[in-house]
Amino acid sequence: MAQTTLTQSIVIYAPVERILHAIQFLEESTRYHPLVQHIDLLEAVTLPDGSTRRSYRVVDRVPLGPFKLRTVYTAIMTRPIGEQTVIAEAHQSPGVILRIRNDCVAGPDGGVTLTETIQIEASRILIGTVKRQAEAAHKRLMAELRDALGAEGITA
Repeated sequence: MAQTTLTQSIVIYAPVERILHAIQFLEESTRYHPLVQHIDLLEAVTLPDGSTRRSYRVVDRVPLGPFKLRTVYTAIMTRPIGEQTVIAEAHQSPGVILRIRNDCVAGPDGGVTLTETIQIEASRILIGTVKRQAEAAHKRLMAELRDALGAEGITA
């Protein structure tokens, strides 16, 4: 298996909690994520330390040349207690694992810097394609979040 990492950041003018909610609650992601077609919540639990974890069944349509490949996978979204972070892990076929960390840092002007780090594990044959698709999809996802949440205004 091969591994690669990509990181991108964007400033969003919305409350930190609203941004983190939009990331952790994948039900909302059909509004923002360009590949996601359907989401089913499988489980929502509060862990003993107070952190929250939500597990989902996700259906994507992934472009593959002139075709769109339907993929179904499990995603687990964890919000550690006391952190402005959402950690995600997605297990996709064939043998692709994405580990994503989203960190929010509030700035003095009301903007929140959302930094997303994606660690990708896939076969050597797929790693380049998966990285390109993840980078493009998540860049668009972050822009969609910025535009939609920023339009809601700062109402903390």
